[in-house]
Amino acid sequence: MKILLIEDTPQKAEKIKNAILQHFSDTNVDIKGSYQSGNEALENKEYDLILLDMTIPMYDYDQEPNEPLPKLGFMLFNEIRRQQISTKIIVISQFSDFKSKGEEEQTLEELTQEMKNKFDNFLCSIFYAQNNTAWETQLINHITNLKK
Repeated sequence: MKILLIEDTPQKAEKIKNAILQHFSDTNVDIKGSYQSGNEALENKEYDLILLDMTIPMYDYDQEPNEPLPKLGFMLFNEIRRQQISTKIIVISQFSDFKSKGEEEQTLEELTQEMKNKFDNFLCSIFYAQNNTAWETQLINHITNLKK
């Protein structure tokens, strides 16, 4: 199985990758840290699953100084749909609320419902907490179901 993980926090990305490899050693996990590098990976390689953080920077930190933007992951969903990529997507976020400039604040649950309504390839959202393993159990269960 080939998984693309789009996550800008290196420690979180490694923790997610290690959790996956601990349960599925035959899995390849590519980590990209921004909208741009994630999009480029999707243009150049096919994946079986995309794990996407909602709050990511536009560019990798080593390319250009920039801040993570709330809901930039949502914009990547739109780009994935535009490119007609049907790969299943799971959102993994450590934030429970999102607010973009000029928009109302949205909870993770509200954003999840919006994504379910707009994107056929959206599977679910998982709340990531560094000091809790519930996210890991949820993620492993979803990957197990996809592999069936």
